[in-house]
Amino acid sequence: MTNSELKRDLSSPSIAIISKALDYISEYGSHDIIPELIALLQKNKNDDIQYQIISIFENLRDQQSLPHIIDALMNIEYRNIRGLLVATCWKNSLNFEEFPELFTDIFIDSDFTEAFDALTVIENMHSIIEEKANRCILKLENHLEEAKDLKKSIICELIKIVQSHTENPAE
Repeated sequence: MTNSELKRDLSSPSIAIISKALDYISEYGSHDIIPELIALLQKNKNDDIQYQIISIFENLRDQQSLPHIIDALMNIEYRNIRGLLVATCWKNSLNFEEFPELFTDIFIDSDFTEAFDALTVIENMHSIIEEKANRCILKLENHLEEAKDLKKSIICELIKIVQSHTENPAE
């Protein structure tokens, strides 16, 4: 199937046609179709369709998918599905090491569950550039005083994680 055929099928009112397109994407899809999947995740509230899309995102391996995921995480239009997207980020094989500040901001700005998922994404990073790590730590320390008790403990944990992942340029 071509991307234009997939886009057509993803826009179908038929759950069966959408599901068949998602099956194809799961097996053969390209990173170019990710924006349509993100839009569908937000728009279509059918549990089976949402499950299929989330499964696709959890199994992403193509690093060229990363910009689409990052754009969606930063886009206020997709705020209502951000938690779902963040949860898929720590389950897939994409490298998010360039974006510790984004996940720190998500951590600060979210409820406990989404914050924990953002923490897990950062924890899965192998290293963080010192300059970015320092900005993350500063943001977290500034947020520590105003945070609710439940979140305070994981803020301290995230600070330790960021510190342990910091690249030392002198090494």
